[in-house]
Amino acid sequence: MLAEELKASDVGLEFLTGELKGSHNPSGIVFTVLAALSGMEREYIRDRTLEGHESARKRSSGPCPGPRPAPRPRRPG
Repeated sequence: MLAEELKASDVGLEFLTGELKGSHNPSGIVFTVLAALSGMEREYIRDRTLEGHESARKRSSGPCPGPRPAPRPRRPG
């Protein structure tokens, strides 16, 4: 497990600001809580991204949303 590998390598977890300011053992409860929060945040970002894609899809007019290509210059002839 990652937490055990970090502890064996003498790696610690240090917060520079905020409520958890200070050094912590990476195999402790703080590490577990942070991992859970990270997973929740990842799901939240994914959901919001999908909502944004759906909203953009509804606003689009046609199969190819986005700017139209510039017109090609006419060939003399």
